[in-house]
Amino acid sequence: MERRSEALDEIRRCVCMDRCATHGDAEDNFGDIAHVWRWWIKARHGIEVPIDALDSAEMMNLMKSTRKAKTPLHLDHWIDGGGYNVCGAGIVKKHLEEQEMKKELDGLASAVADHGDKEMKSPIAQNPMETIYEPSLCS
Repeated sequence: MERRSEALDEIRRCVCMDRCATHGDAEDNFGDIAHVWRWWIKARHGIEVPIDALDSAEMMNLMKSTRKAKTPLHLDHWIDGGGYNVCGAGIVKKHLEEQEMKKELDGLASAVADHGDKEMKSPIAQNPMETIYEPSLCS
């Protein structure tokens, strides 16, 4: 149990401190990597391939898996692979949060639109130049 905890601590240090300080936010950095890889493949092979930040995280993890096949007792491969998985999870969480926020904003926009439709049925909304004073509001 302690060895796994130490490995998790090392992954956390790498992902949340060392690499973050060097490369910035992983979700953004993996998006940048995907952009460069798309450019490279198009320039080199003349084809466009949809690659996103999640693909970048997985391909980096696959690189570590390839290295593990040759040197399975090299601890760095396991730590870095865990880090790429954590970064991938962060990318997924960010995507889900953005989807949830979009759903909330769409609901808000729908409510505003519905409110606007109701306003259009009122006499004030039909003639916005007309001002109606109610005694209770003007006293």
